[in-house]
Amino acid sequence: MVQDPPEIDHCPACGAAMDVRGLEPLSEVACPHCAAPTLVKRAFGPYTLLQLHAMGGMSQVFLARDHLLDREVALKVLGADWSMDAERIAAFDREARVTAALSHPNIVRVLRTGIAYGRFYIAMEFVPGGHLENRIRTAGRIPEDELLALAVDVAHGLRAAHLAGLIHRDVKPGNILIDAQGRAKLVDFGLALVTQGGLAHASERWATPYYAPPETIEGAPEDFRSDLYAFGATLYHALAGTPPCALDSASSDELLAAKRHIPPLASVEPSISPGTCRIVDQAMAWHPGDRFAGYDEMIAALSDSAMRLKSAASTPSVPTSSTMPTGIPVPPPPSPATARSSDLRMVIAAVVAVVLAGWWFLRDDGTPLPSSVPAPAPPTPSATVSPVAGIYNQAHAALKQREYDVAAAIFEELFQNESTAEPTRTMAGLESVICTYSAGRPRHARARVRQVLDHVAVFEEDPFAPGAQSISPGIVDVLKAVLRPEPVALPAIIDARAPVGHLPQLLLASMTAALKNWEQGMLNQAVRGFEAVVAWRPASGSPDLEIYRDLAQRHLEDFKLLQHPCFTSLPADRAGCDAALKTLAELEGRLATSGRARFNLLAWRHDIERHARLLK
Repeated sequence: MVQDPPEIDHCPACGAAMDVRGLEPLSEVACPHCAAPTLVKRAFGPYTLLQLHAMGGMSQVFLARDHLLDREVALKVLGADWSMDAERIAAFDREARVTAALSHPNIVRVLRTGIAYGRFYIAMEFVPGGHLENRIRTAGRIPEDELLALAVDVAHGLRAAHLAGLIHRDVKPGNILIDAQGRAKLVDFGLALVTQGGLAHASERWATPYYAPPETIEGAPEDFRSDLYAFGATLYHALAGTPPCALDSASSDELLAAKRHIPPLASVEPSISPGTCRIVDQAMAWHPGDRFAGYDEMIAALSDSAMRLKSAASTPSVPTSSTMPTGIPVPPPPSPATARSSDLRMVIAAVVAVVLAGWWFLRDDGTPLPSSVPAPAPPTPSATVSPVAGIYNQAHAALKQREYDVAAAIFEELFQNESTAEPTRTMAGLESVICTYSAGRPRHARARVRQVLDHVAVFEEDPFAPGAQSISPGIVDVLKAVLRPEPVALPAIIDARAPVGHLPQLLLASMTAALKNWEQGMLNQAVRGFEAVVAWRPASGSPDLEIYRDLAQRHLEDFKLLQHPCFTSLPADRAGCDAALKTLAELEGRLATSGRARFNLLAWRHDIERHARLLK
């Protein structure tokens, strides 16, 4: 890729070159040739800086526009002074590589790295909701129910880092971002250590004193329990409105002495429930061995505390499970702070044990499910399946409207609920993967593939486990193949000889494999998989899965669009470039899918635009 000339920018008014040496990105200056005011260093590689978003000790974060994929990104730019420091450059690059290796919904994803004007930058997912530190500063303290939901998200992100052999080492409110849907995401792995599941010794002890664990201050070896301490201190700050240790001292002895005398959370903020206070105090135990033994244990404790809090908040006017004729508990009306996906989890947890057993087979009896979410009806003995049918129909309705993220979230809720019976739970996991791929999020889709694979691998190890016989043995092989870099062999997945109950799973597995090939750019291999899905005609009928045949057909139609002659070679002259760009604009309007097809088209358009500039 051609780099911008170092420290040169151009006036948008007169086009004259300007020496912008020493100026910060987005600096406002007057053109020395025409005196027009202009913002310099706006073009950073393939991005355009829009505004300064945040300031750090060694870098600035800008909101920027990615013109190739037409989206907003967060651009973290290393400061000018640090750009001359080889050690900091290496650390900056390492942060990008470490974060890019993590694929999880609760970790901010890295998109790419580069250099512009001699400054290193990291392009990251832009999270529009701000960070937890700003929420605390504005509100004073965060309501317990709202924070518990965020805490579960953060714990999942830390668990993913731990499973990858990393510890974050700088967990604090400022490094917890909150997206538009109210989900929490971890950011800034600049101090992360590779532990490979054990202890690691940091070469530098710098960390935020308010939240740093004693072993970090002492320079002792660290492991994931060090992150647990900082996480607990972050929760303490958010719930109490003040850090557990407000001493910002360079003296290790003073810091350690202050941390030995941190008052229990309950004594600082008595309104917090006892269960949540115990979680925070245990996470902040002085000795690492007294903290939680793992993130699963802490996630379970946080979830239990959240459920108890919801139960305690129920009013007498709300029917309980002992008074409802169907035996389905009704949760209290959600507050704005908790109107998020965890509410759906509560509803599913209440109904799923009653209605899911054998549901998948029952719905294959040839009776069509309604195409939209059914209206509430008086409870009758035959209506016991309608709540779950409604949940599935909500997801399929979102999928039909191409609201892939919404559909994926609903399916994920069903899959994550341990009360969900088989094979419904595995089916929901596969459908969540397909929706995530369809949203153009292959990294997140692969993370969900791993979750489903871990789940079904248990049945491979123990074929007599409850529900094992309802799972097709071929699912494990397909999911393993999806995670490998080479294309998945198709169309050999859908096996007409398989039991009827296994066919829907095999259809979804084929769709998953085809999408994997598609998103990795192996379009010819993907087409064979989509064709197999389109040709699928189960004898018993499964109208609710027809939507995946339609989705496969849309990919085949987009494949035909990408075979247009304008994609074969770069035009020979400017007129040819203009004609090709006009054709691409028309083709873009006809694309029926997100992800790879749109990426290929936009990348080719970018190449033609650059070629046209070179011809000029």
